Amino acid sequence: MLSRVSRLLLKLAGWKLEGAAPASTRTVVLAAPHTSKWDFYYMLLMNWCFGLKVSWMGKAPMFRPPFAGLMRFLGGIPVYRDTGSGMVDQMKAAFDEADFLRLLIPVEGTR
Repeated sequence: MLSRVSRLLLKLAGWKLEGAAPASTRTVVLAAPHTSKWDFYYMLLMNWCFGLKVSWMGKAPMFRPPFAGLMRFLGGIPVYRDTGSGMVDQMKAAFDEADFLRLLIPVEGTR
C-alpha cells in the first residue's frame, strides 16, 4: 500500500522511477543534485517505492524530543559535531556496528 501511494505521489510530481535496489547490504549512495528541501521527501517516497531501508545523516539537534523517534524511524543517523571525532569517523563507527546499512548522502554544491 505504501509503495503504491508513493508511486502515485511521485508520478503526480513528475518523477519517473528507474533502476533497482543495490544488492549489497552495506552501501554508500550519493544523491545528486541536492537542490531543495523537497529532496528529502522525494527520497523517502522513492525508498518506499523500492521497499528500501535507507539511512541518512542529520545534525544531532534534529534527534531531540519530540521528533527523535520519528527521525530514527525515517532512517536518520545523528551526527555530533561538538565531539572530538569527525563525521567520517562517526559514519565508519555506524558501519562497523551494523550488519545492514545503506547510507544516502545528498551532495550539495556548498559542502
